[in-house]
Amino acid sequence: MRPTLFIILILSAALARMITADSGDPRVALPRNVHPLVRAEFDRGAAASSLPMSRMCVVLSRTQEQQSSLNQFLTDIQNDSSPQYHLWLTPAEFGARFGPTDGQMESLTSWLRCQGFQSVHASTGRTTIEFSGSAGQVEAALGTAIHKYVINGDEYWANTTNPSVPASLAGLVRGFTGLNNFVKPQ
Repeated sequence: MRPTLFIILILSAALARMITADSGDPRVALPRNVHPLVRAEFDRGAAASSLPMSRMCVVLSRTQEQQSSLNQFLTDIQNDSSPQYHLWLTPAEFGARFGPTDGQMESLTSWLRCQGFQSVHASTGRTTIEFSGSAGQVEAALGTAIHKYVINGDEYWANTTNPSVPASLAGLVRGFTGLNNFVKPQ
């Protein structure tokens, strides 16, 4: 197969996945992505759809094979009798070895951009993809409303339910960070 034809086939497959993700692909909710302070007694209603939400992150998943390989690597680099002992990896090497493929990264970043999110960029180690947008975009893309919460006189915002993603992307996504602005305990 000629290289040009091969590239066209790959791009066509990626486009088909993106279109499927946006047109009727079933949604998959990602569990454990609602902050524990999201409770009815603190809820003051929906946040404005224009509420800016910056520096949100998609936390990426590893396959079982990748995780097993990573676990073995971590054991080996700490074992002074291993040939891998102290053979550290750069973030790019780590991402290439234990993270999603280039095509998977492109599918996710393209989907985020198609949802209208800005400043979409992946970490070098392929563990997260950072993006920014508005509460309205989060609601439309991730299927969760953003509400305002008041606790001890302090105002916060957070997602009300677990976010969801198209089923075609669900295996790549473990969850999200930055969908709320609750302060982490010190």
